[in-house]
Amino acid sequence: MITVLPVWLGLDVGTTGVRCLAVDEELRVVASSYAEAPPVHAPDGRVEQDPWEWVEASCHVIGDVVDEAGPSSVQALGISSQGISLIPVDRRGVPIRHAISWLDERGAHVMDDLAARVDPADVVARTGKPWSGVYTLPKIMWMRRFEPENYERVGAFLQPMDWLHLCFVGEAVTDRTLASASMAASLEDGLWDRDLLDALEIDSDLFPKIRQSGTEAGVLRREIGERLGVGTIPVRVGGQDQKLAAMAAGIGPDVATLCLGTSGALEVRADAPLPWGGPLFSFLEPGQWVREAAIPTAGAAHRWFVRTVLAGESYDLSDELAAVEPAADAPLFFPRLSDPSEHGWPHAPGGVMWGLGLGTNRADLARCVYEGVAFEVGDRWRRMGAEAETLRVFGGGARSEPWCRVIASVLGRPVERLHVAEASALGAAVSAGAPRMPLTSREVLPDESVMAWEEERFEHWRLIAARLDGG
Repeated sequence: MITVLPVWLGLDVGTTGVRCLAVDEELRVVASSYAEAPPVHAPDGRVEQDPWEWVEASCHVIGDVVDEAGPSSVQALGISSQGISLIPVDRRGVPIRHAISWLDERGAHVMDDLAARVDPADVVARTGKPWSGVYTLPKIMWMRRFEPENYERVGAFLQPMDWLHLCFVGEAVTDRTLASASMAASLEDGLWDRDLLDALEIDSDLFPKIRQSGTEAGVLRREIGERLGVGTIPVRVGGQDQKLAAMAAGIGPDVATLCLGTSGALEVRADAPLPWGGPLFSFLEPGQWVREAAIPTAGAAHRWFVRTVLAGESYDLSDELAAVEPAADAPLFFPRLSDPSEHGWPHAPGGVMWGLGLGTNRADLARCVYEGVAFEVGDRWRRMGAEAETLRVFGGGARSEPWCRVIASVLGRPVERLHVAEASALGAAVSAGAPRMPLTSREVLPDESVMAWEEERFEHWRLIAARLDGG
């Protein structure tokens, strides 16, 4: 007789694609599938996506994983998704227009209107979000001003996880982390801020119900279950991708987490919803909050270095070079290789190598790329007031021990490299009911021989960064 072992599905709707994992009782990945679903970047800077592409891509990857794992073993599905992206649907639950991506900043055009109705400082304090047009609430205000015909048809304002819940179980349900990403939810209780929405004359009933992550959103609709070959399994509420990733990585009072992917995201638990100068979110359970800081160019800087300076030779070579004892006069790197307008650098053209000389070699450059990203992490760490004893790192960059050692040396504390690349999907599987347990990791200790030197360089780096910022 064949024993069928239980598995749980974790679905992650990211910026450029959708990932599904099946994990077993030991939290081991037994099946995985990925499908691209990129947004469309218009020449005018707008970024949109057809919401149905997320549905089709999700069904595709779930079907692949079920085929590999076996349908009779699937216990439940949990969903993780990007936050902030806006999907307005009509009263029948049909999208009125394409989703406005979290990358889209058209909300900046209505911030004056927003400020005329509510006190910006009060909104920042209530919601934990910096005064920025990137969030869902300004996108809604933009839609009301520039697309009034569409606005009048709105039956609900959704984000990607909420939309998939609507398609999969017939009800749009969200959680505290995604609600908190919108700029329309209160940090105090994690619920929709009715006073704020009333002041803006936005009906709070147009937002989905908020349920705690891990509770049931519903059961998979029969036609979807038949298509995927799993029947009417439970679908449990997940959350915003970086928050589920942090949960899977074991974030806690003494543990901070860092996603070291194409971009970076540093997550630090907070005991109270106190402002710190950057984004603050309600976490997965009541009475929990998390501070978040982005490093826009992290793994992307590493990839740029390997592709250009090393002529695409290998990532292993960059590790070998970075492990060489650093030169005392090694250059400093400012890894702001994206559009410089994103980072407010009025005087710098973007990324900067500072202090190049005729003696600078490839090893110096490799290490300074790792160090530059580490300094970005250290800068956020200091500004967040982080006091965690350990930093757990996951994502592609966690595979590099030399890189993690530089980060450990800059922070002056151990770094644990987690052996998981898709932490958001793993967190979604945990929210679906997979056993929560410590992930396999390898500790990397600071290099005490360079810590004082790194501290000096870090202070120098911060002074130059302030000058590049126009300070």
